[in-house]
Amino acid sequence: MYSPRGVWTDGRTVVAADSGNHRILIWHTFPDHDGAPADVVLGHADFTSEGPAAGVGDTARGMYLPTGVAVIGRHLVVADAWHHRVLVWDGIPQTDFAAPDHVIGQKDLTSVEPNRGGAPDLDTLYWPFGFAVVAGVFWVADTGNRRVLGWRAGLPLDGRPADVLLGQADASAREDNSGELGDAT
Repeated sequence: MYSPRGVWTDGRTVVAADSGNHRILIWHTFPDHDGAPADVVLGHADFTSEGPAAGVGDTARGMYLPTGVAVIGRHLVVADAWHHRVLVWDGIPQTDFAAPDHVIGQKDLTSVEPNRGGAPDLDTLYWPFGFAVVAGVFWVADTGNRRVLGWRAGLPLDGRPADVLLGQADASAREDNSGELGDAT
């Protein structure tokens, strides 16, 4: 691995964000020895390719600095930071280079521009480095927009915009500390 930045396990399956190699590694059974090879790679067609977007420009299945990773319910969720999106699979993939089923922050799986090429909004992202689910709310640390977004109904698989905004006064702002340092910034 090169610069791993996220890991998830349920004690049986292990999923790691191998960020520097722009890929996700999956062990379907908990490794029984050091150096055990992964079963599945996402973000690349094989275990030896390297580079952002699968090294061949396949932005639908390739990744660029994946950081956060978790399984939420039955969904594998990955923060694909420099593609400015969160990727979601319906289940934990069993095959290499599997395409995600859903995307958060972009209009489709091939789009990768910060804020969809425009101003920030409640359905766009710019460097989403991490996420969490707390009390059913899906949270994303939208680092480049200097804010945190939340979806009260959980994973927004239907493309709905966030309904919680923290760190900025409105959805189109992206100033450091919302223009000034204070208790809401």
